[in-house]
This record gives sequence, C-alpha cells and structure tokens, in this order.
Amino acid sequence: FTPENIALKALPLGEIIANWSAVDGATGYQVLLGSSPNDLSINSTVNATSISLNKPDGNYFIAIKAYREQNGKIAYSPQSEVKSIRSISVAPLSPNNIVLNTQATQVELTWQATAEAITVIKRSQSNDVNSAELLIETGNTSYIDYTPIKNAHYWLATKDIAGNLSAWAHVQELSISVDPV
Repeated sequence: FTPENIALKALPLGEIIANWSAVDGATGYQVLLGSSPNDLSINSTVNATSISLNKPDGNYFIAIKAYREQNGKIAYSPQSEVKSIRSISVAPLSPNNIVLNTQATQVELTWQATAEAITVIKRSQSNDVNSAELLIETGNTSYIDYTPIKNAHYWLATKDIAGNLSAWAHVQELSISVDPV
C-alpha cells in the first residue's frame, strides 16, 4: 500500500512537481519534504496523486505516504522511496563574449555560458526576439548557421535544468550579403 513511481520535475521560478501512482483504497497522501533524506517532515496532505510545491533554491528530498481512513481510524503506509531534486528559482546569466564570424555560406557564433546550462539560439530578419525562429538548443558554446539569411538578427539566452531562461542577448545584425548553398 506504499506509493510507487514517484517522479519529480523542477520547473522555472522554483516550482517542483511531484507525481506518483495511485494506491488502491487510499484516502489521501502525505508529502514528506526535507533538506536531507534522513530528515523528512510532513509538508502537505493531498487527495490527488500530484502536488506543486514552490521552494527557494536548494536541494530537496521528497517521499510519499498513503493513508486510509476506515471506521474513524487512520492507517498509514510505509514511506515511499526517497527522491531528490534541485529547485532553481533564479534565471541564469545571459551568454557573454559572443562572437559572430561571417563567411560566404555560413555564420559561426561562439560564446561563454553558465556551466550546466543549455544555450537557446534564435534568428530573424526583424529586431524582435518574439518573432524569431528557434535555431537550436545546445550544450555547446559554438554554433554554425549553414543557412544564413541576409540582415539576420541573432539572439542567445541560457536555460537551466529547471527551464529558467536568462535575458536575451542580441548579438548583432548580419548586414553583409550571404549566399546560402
């Protein structure tokens, strides 16, 4: 009668989503939370098989207990397996030291980025990041655009494992003529 299949997901702004499989006959669940796997305490009691928690930056440990109410008495399951997750509420720094190198048939971008982050690259012909097309999300610090467009604008942002996105860095306008192959 112990909850199983606990899955944790870190989302932007410090949100943590916990999901688990339903336990037959359970009335509800206790969500146990702590900063150490050996020091968990009751954080919430829910009737559903998921919960959203907003936590400050840090490492958290989560386990679930099911309970049943019958004839005015409550019986608790053993604690589930303890799972760990890192909450991240602050967006990473934007990529910096961006260099754009143009050639006749390609544009090469290089940059520095926060460790353990993904760099998101967008491109458009207008000076509007919201209308730009996504080129790539990469863990590398270089990218070659083999299909450049004339007068292109490039933007780079850094995304952490929770999905927090940095401010966009507008590289520059590509004002030379390029002839894609």
